[in-house]
Amino acid sequence: MTKTRLEAFTDAVIAIIMTILVLELSGPKSDTLESLIELLPHLGVYFISFIILAIYWVNHHHLFQSIKKISGDVLWINILFLFILSLVPVFSNWVSHYPNSFIPELGYVLVFFFANFMYFILTKQLLKVNGHLHSSDSTLKKNILSVVMNIISIALGYFIAPVIMLFGSALVFSMWIIPDKKVEAMFK
Repeated sequence: MTKTRLEAFTDAVIAIIMTILVLELSGPKSDTLESLIELLPHLGVYFISFIILAIYWVNHHHLFQSIKKISGDVLWINILFLFILSLVPVFSNWVSHYPNSFIPELGYVLVFFFANFMYFILTKQLLKVNGHLHSSDSTLKKNILSVVMNIISIALGYFIAPVIMLFGSALVFSMWIIPDKKVEAMFK
C-alpha cells in the first residue's frame, strides 16, 4: 500500500468521525432562548472535539508529507490510532451531559491520552521505516511532552479538581495547533 492510500483512508475516517460528532448533537427543544442556552455545553464540547480532531488531521498530514514509505506495522498502528479517535464522539457526548463529573471527564481525557500515545508510536515506527524525518526531533519532543502532560493533568484532576484534566488537554493541544515549520519549509 502506498502512503497516499493510507492518507486518503485516514482522511475519510476522520471526516466520518467529525460527521458522527455533529450528528450526536440535538437541536433546541423549543423556540426559546433558554432552550438554546441549554445546548451551550454540548456545542462547546462539540467545538473543542472538532478542533482537536482537526489538529490531529493537520499534524498527521504533515507527518506523512515528510516520509517516503510505510510498512505493515505503520498500517496497523494507524488503524489503532483511528480506532481511538473513533471513540471521540461517544466520550464527547458523555462529557457534554456531565461536564462536572470526574468519570466522564476522565474518559474524555483518556481517549486523547491514548490517541497521543498511538501518535507517538506511529511517529517512532515511521522513523524506523524512513530514517530521520525532517520533523522528527520536534515531533517526538511534542509527542513525549503531550503524553507526560496528559498523565500529570489526570493525576491533578484526580487529586485536586476534575476540570484540571480538561485544561491540561487544552494545553497539550495548543502545542499542536501549529505543525512543524520544517515540514512546511520542505514544500517551498
